[in-house]
Amino acid sequence: MKARLPFIATLINIGIALPSISAATSFYQSSSNELGFTEHPCHVTNPKSQEDLRQELSVARTDGSIRISMMGVYSPSRQVSGISITKTRDDVMRELRNMSANEKAARANSFTTN
Repeated sequence: MKARLPFIATLINIGIALPSISAATSFYQSSSNELGFTEHPCHVTNPKSQEDLRQELSVARTDGSIRISMMGVYSPSRQVSGISITKTRDDVMRELRNMSANEKAARANSFTTN
């Protein structure tokens, strides 16, 4: 009986520890929050290398998008449906100021509901 007690205790400990070990490698982990789980994307393998990530970070720092994303604001993509966006904010504002009266009326009518 005494010889079986350490063996049984070892099996119980393995049974308790095994689910938590396998959960550490998954994207979702159980939690006591409102949803019942937390997301951990860092536990899933990433196809990008560290050098790629550092390069993306330096680009984000230079164009200012890192500051926008750190504030939690959605940053629109500079590439939409394969069409590169080349207009700046000033270009768009200039176009709006130079619109004819007919274009302004058509624009105003496009936003009204009947």
